[in-house]
Amino acid sequence: MTGRGGKELAELVELSARLGSQPLLVQGSTGNASVKAGRTLWIKASGKWLANATNEDMFVPVQLGEVDQFFSSSSSAYIKQPDPSRLTPSIETAMHLVLPHRIVIHVHSVNTIAWAVQQDGPSCLRQRLNDLRWCWIRYAPSGAPLARVIKASLHSSPDVFILANHGLVIGAETCREAAALLAYVEERLVIEPRETAEPDRSTLGSLASKDYRLPASEVIHSLATHPLSTAFVSGGILYPCQAMFLGRSTCVVSRCTSIAQSVDDYYVRNGVRPPALLIEGTGVLVAKDLTATEAEVLDGLAQVVRRLPQNARVRYLSDRRIDEVLNGYVYARRSRPPGKVESLFRSQAAAQ
Repeated sequence: MTGRGGKELAELVELSARLGSQPLLVQGSTGNASVKAGRTLWIKASGKWLANATNEDMFVPVQLGEVDQFFSSSSSAYIKQPDPSRLTPSIETAMHLVLPHRIVIHVHSVNTIAWAVQQDGPSCLRQRLNDLRWCWIRYAPSGAPLARVIKASLHSSPDVFILANHGLVIGAETCREAAALLAYVEERLVIEPRETAEPDRSTLGSLASKDYRLPASEVIHSLATHPLSTAFVSGGILYPCQAMFLGRSTCVVSRCTSIAQSVDDYYVRNGVRPPALLIEGTGVLVAKDLTATEAEVLDGLAQVVRRLPQNARVRYLSDRRIDEVLNGYVYARRSRPPGKVESLFRSQAAAQ
């Protein structure tokens, strides 16, 4: 929709839709974009999919003079705005407001995240990005805390921001320049994904139930069919969206543990059924009520860990950081009750 915001917003809408249709950059409702036109910042609304930008009215007006209001709130996405659409601006609005660039693009590039979760990420990227004005942004929670850290980095006038354990931010004066810079950064940061074994679809089919099914994406199976991928996701939470959409831990069903016991253990620890079951060496089953965004985030997670080198020293989010994500008002998690999967899985386990 381009009725509001004029030509500036119309160009951003087109760019947003293109970027949102690339799952290696944006997964579901993740990522955001903005344009400064006059005294107004137009920013993507919370929960909207960039891929749908040309079909939905999803950009919210925020007055540039209201930056202090967003900095004073820990949940900036829920500040009321006089917008007749009743949409709420992105949690990252404060970051977009403090950046001097006219166009700001924030994506969850799987290539960038694969670098951003490594402890030696900054040193690895120096040579790859040495001809760009870029900076490494230490991890900070979304909203005002992240905006403050980014504001402190502006003394070097960067246009590229690598957010530790989070993603990539690009700033430019036009949509064309932003798209070109993003493509250039992606080219510099690209990592060839590991080849992975095919899933055992026959076994997975026999284990599927009224609550769990095979995923539509084949890439998701790599989380269980490649031991490195399984090890990386078993180690902890790599970035906020993983916790936000997939929970604070991953349910891995080892060769010596029954599915029923794994589901039970996960429920005891987390209070919900697991959104996915990683059946070691076999493949993945996903909850039948898995949302579209959850599915895309799971696919993105598989793409990230396929790009981590075997000797990667990974920096996981601490329990405190995970609590900040899951307990924050802005991140309302859907409840996935225990269901009745246990009875089926127990009968199958007994037959083994």
